[in-house]
Amino acid sequence: MDYVKQYEDYNTNYDNIINILSEILEAGEITQGSQERLEEAYVDYNQSYSDTITLFQGKKNTSINERIDKIESIKLNANIKDIVNILTNNGEKTTLYLDEDGVLYIDGEKIPELKQTKLIVDEQNGKIESLVSDGFVEDADGNKVKLKVLYSTLKQDMNGFTSQVGEISGIASNAKDTAQAALDKYSQIEQNVERIQSTVANNSNSIKQGVTKVYNEYYISTSKTEQVGGTWSTTVPTNIPEGSYLWIRTVYTKADGTSSTGDAVCMAGVQGPRGLQGLQGPQGEQGIQGPAGESGKTTYFHIKYSAVENPTYSSQMTETPSEYIGTYVDFTEQDSTEPSKYTWYRFQGLQGPRGEQGIPGKDGDGRTTYLHIKYSNDGGLTFTNNNGEDVGDYIGTCTDFNIDDPTTVNSYTWAKIKGEQGTTGDTGVGVQKIITIYFVHVSKTQAPTFAASGWRFDIPAYIEGKYLWSAYKIFYTDGSVGFTDPQYCSEWEANFKAETAISTATQTAEKFEWIVQKGSTSSSITLTDSLIQAIASSNIQLSAKKILINGLMEGSGWKITDEGELDILDLNVRGNFTCDSLNVDTLISADIPPALSENKTIYVSSGETISQYLDDLPLNLNGFTVEIYLTSNTTENLELRRHANGLVNIFLCGNTIKGTIRSIYNNAKYSIYGGNSTTDTTMGSIMPYTSYNVGSYYYTTIFSDCPNVNLYNLKVYGDSVNSNSVGVGATQKSKVYMENISFVGCKYNCRTYSMTELYCQSSSGLSTGNSWNAGTGAKIVLYPGQQAGGGNNTFTSGNGQIISTGVTFASSKDSGSNTTTVNPTTTRFETFKPKYADTYRSSVYNNWEGRGKCRQGDWGYGDCNGYWFYGSQFAEVKGKNITKVEIDVTRSSDIGYSASTSHVFQAHTYSGRPSSTPSFYTSCNKTLSLAWGKKGTVTITDSTVLNAIKAGTCKGFGIQSTYDSSHYSALTNGTVRIYYTE
Repeated sequence: MDYVKQYEDYNTNYDNIINILSEILEAGEITQGSQERLEEAYVDYNQSYSDTITLFQGKKNTSINERIDKIESIKLNANIKDIVNILTNNGEKTTLYLDEDGVLYIDGEKIPELKQTKLIVDEQNGKIESLVSDGFVEDADGNKVKLKVLYSTLKQDMNGFTSQVGEISGIASNAKDTAQAALDKYSQIEQNVERIQSTVANNSNSIKQGVTKVYNEYYISTSKTEQVGGTWSTTVPTNIPEGSYLWIRTVYTKADGTSSTGDAVCMAGVQGPRGLQGLQGPQGEQGIQGPAGESGKTTYFHIKYSAVENPTYSSQMTETPSEYIGTYVDFTEQDSTEPSKYTWYRFQGLQGPRGEQGIPGKDGDGRTTYLHIKYSNDGGLTFTNNNGEDVGDYIGTCTDFNIDDPTTVNSYTWAKIKGEQGTTGDTGVGVQKIITIYFVHVSKTQAPTFAASGWRFDIPAYIEGKYLWSAYKIFYTDGSVGFTDPQYCSEWEANFKAETAISTATQTAEKFEWIVQKGSTSSSITLTDSLIQAIASSNIQLSAKKILINGLMEGSGWKITDEGELDILDLNVRGNFTCDSLNVDTLISADIPPALSENKTIYVSSGETISQYLDDLPLNLNGFTVEIYLTSNTTENLELRRHANGLVNIFLCGNTIKGTIRSIYNNAKYSIYGGNSTTDTTMGSIMPYTSYNVGSYYYTTIFSDCPNVNLYNLKVYGDSVNSNSVGVGATQKSKVYMENISFVGCKYNCRTYSMTELYCQSSSGLSTGNSWNAGTGAKIVLYPGQQAGGGNNTFTSGNGQIISTGVTFASSKDSGSNTTTVNPTTTRFETFKPKYADTYRSSVYNNWEGRGKCRQGDWGYGDCNGYWFYGSQFAEVKGKNITKVEIDVTRSSDIGYSASTSHVFQAHTYSGRPSSTPSFYTSCNKTLSLAWGKKGTVTITDSTVLNAIKAGTCKGFGIQSTYDSSHYSALTNGTVRIYYTE
C-alpha cells in the first residue's frame, strides 16, 4: 500500500475545502454550485480521512510489537532526574527543569509556536466555521513576527453571509499592516450581506414560481357555450356522444405545488345530419381554364327593376318587372337598397309601330287552363315522396281546366329528366396563383411584349411621358406559366393628374370650399379611388363622435370583411392580449416547450448513438412512453436529458455502452435494462475508459436530482485510468432502485450523499475500498441476501444511513475486465426558441418596429436590421466545445418581392431590445436565399461566432443586408440548435 499517496490524497481533499472557501470569499456570495461543491469536498475529505486512519492504524497494529521490543532494548535504567539531566545536558539547557518537589516544568518561551488552522463543518446546521490560533507571519525583511488573532469566525448559509474579525495585534509594524488589510477585506464582505441575501431570496422565489409540469384536461359538455353535465379529466376522450361538445384546457403546475389553468376552449360540436343526394347532371365538355376564384365564400345574384333608366333613390326600385333591370353580384344575401350598386339595362323594349290585323282565332269557351307538374322515379308508375312534389328522375305534366293537381299518375305525360352517369373526364389543370405584373412603356397604343426586359410586380411612381401597362401572370398546377394580353393602365396617368389637381386646390385660402360650399350640408363631390390615393399621401386626422363603415375595409396585410370579421396576415401584440377562445395550428414559444403526442419506439443501429435520439425528443413527454433498443455496442457518454411527465425505457439487449451514464434534473422515470425486455435477465454492460469526474472521484454512472431511476441486470465497470473509480453515484435527493448489478474493477461500488435514497435488491462484486458509502443525510437500503462487498462493506458520514439487516456481503470479485481503450466524443445539441423578434429601422424612424418579425433591406420606411432575442438561454452551453449552429426560418409572404431574396445572417450580444441604437457583434458569413412562404435552415460554422457562444458573449442572431427594395424581406421562426461535443 502506498502510504505517501494516501497521505497526499488526504492533503489534496483538505486543500480543496480551503480553495472553495477562498473562492467564496473572493466572489462575495455563495451560489448553489459552490454549496454543492463544498458538500462534495467535505464528503471527500471525510472519506480520505477515514482511509488514512484505517491505513495507518493497520500499520500501527502490525508493528506495535516490534516497537515495544525496540523500546525494551534501548530503554534507560534511570529515574526522572537522570532523564532530565540527559535532556538538559546536566542543566546547561533551561527548556526543562525539575524542582525540589519532583515537578517537571517546560519553558514555553523556548518553544516556537505553530501555525494552526482548525476548520469545523457543521452539516446539520448548514454552516462552516474557521478558527485561527496564534502563528507567525514574515515581514518584508524575512523576519518572523508573532501574529495573534484574538477572535475570528467565518459563517455561511444560504439565508445570509456574515464575517467577523476581532482585533489583530502584532509585534512588528508590517504585521500590523497585514492585519489591517485583513480587516479591510472582511469589511468589504460585510458590505455585501444585504445584496447576497436579496439575491438568494429572489432566486428562491423564482424557483418556487417556475412551471414544472404542463398537461391537458378534457370535458364533455352538453353545451357549446359552457361546461355543464360532465367533469374535467386528463384522459383523452375516444368518443363524443351525439349532442355533446368537447372542451379542452391546459394545466400548469409550479415548483411550489400550486397550479393554474388556462382558458377552456370548445374543440368539437354536434355532427349534423347528411344532406339529400342532388340530381346528377349530364357529362359536360372540358371547359377553358379560368382564373382563380375567390376563396370559399358564397356569392349572391341580386335583381331590381325600375321605371327610370338610372335610378338614384331606393324608392325608384321595385321587385316587379319594369322597363329597366339592375343586377349585381356580391357575398351578402340581403339585396342592397343603393341603386348605384346595380348595373342597369333596358328590360322592356320600346313601343313599336302598330301591327297588322291578326288571323281571327277560333271560338273559345272563356275557361282558364292550368299546367300541373309531378315527379316520379319509376317512369310514372308511382309518385315520388310528398305526393310527387319531390324532384325525381322523371317529370310528369298535365294541362286541364282544374286548379287542383290530378291525383292519379295516368293523368300525366311522363318524360325522363335525369341522364345516365357519364364517363370520367380527363384530369384538368388548375391555377396555382395569379399575380399582376406591370411594364413602363413608351407607347400607350402599342402593347409591350413579354420578352421585353422591365416587367415588375409593383406599380412604379409616375414618370412623365411614359405609359403603364399591366397583365396577369398565371401559374398552373402542372408547372406551366401563361399570360393575359397586356392592357393599358390609363388610371396611372389619371391618378397623377388627380394628385396635381388636388394639390392645387388645397392651396386656396379656404381649403374645404372646393368640396362643400359654404352654407351647404351636402357635397356634390364623389370620392373616387384616384382622389383617395391622392389624399393618402398626406397626414390625415379624423375626429368624430361615431364613424360607421358599411362594407369591406381593407389595408396592407389586413381587412375587415363585410361579415364583420377581422382578417390579419400577421398580428403582433406587445401588451396583453385577451380573448374568449384561441385556436392555433402551431404554437412557437420559448416559454412553452413542445410536447410528445404519442408513444415512441426507437431502434439504435450500428454507428448511431442513444444520445442523438434523446436529443430529438421534446422535453415534455406528455404522459407517453419512449422505448429505446440498442442493437449493437455504442461508444458514447450517455446523458439522460431533462425530460418530464413520462417514461423512458432503454434496453441494452446484451450490448455494451462504452462510456458513462449521467442524468441531471430529470422528472421523467428512467429505466435501463440489460436485456431486450423488462423480464429478460441478460446482462448489459457499462464500460467507460475515463469516467465522469466529480471532485477526486470518477463515476461510471451518476444521477443528480433525479427522483425515479431504475437499473436492472447491468455489469458496471470501474474506468481504465483512474484509481478512485465509483460504479454508481447519486446525489441531490435522487432516488435510485437497482437489481442484479455486478460491480467489476471499482474502488467504491456505490457512493451517495445530499439526501439521496438508494435501494438495492441484489448485487455482487468486490471493491478495494468501501463498498457502500452514504454521506450527508443519504440513505442506502440493502435487501436481505447477497450484496457486493469491499475492503469495508459499509461506510457512513454526515448523518448518512445504511440498512443492511440480513445481508451477506460478497468476498470475491466478479469476473471480467475493462477493455475500452478510447474516450468517446459525444455530439449533442440544445434547442432554443426566441423570446421574441423585432426590427430596428434607422434613417427614418430610428426606433423598433414592434411587429414581431426580423426584416432586412429598405422599402422606404428606413434601413431595416432584424433581431431574434433569446434572453439568457445560450448560457446553458457556455464553456462547451461548440461545433456548429443551425437556425430554422420561414420567409413571410407579401413583404418585399416574391422572388427569391438573399438573407445575410449576423450575431449579436443582446438578451433583449437595447434602449439605444443596436449593432451586430459579427457576421456569421452565411447567407440563405428564400422566396415567399419558403422554409430553410442556415448552418453556421464561423469560429468567431462559435467561440463567442462558448465565452457567453453571443446571445442571439439576426439579419442585415443591402438597404434597398430588392433585398427587402422578413423572416419568422428563428429556432436555434447549438451543437457541441463532450
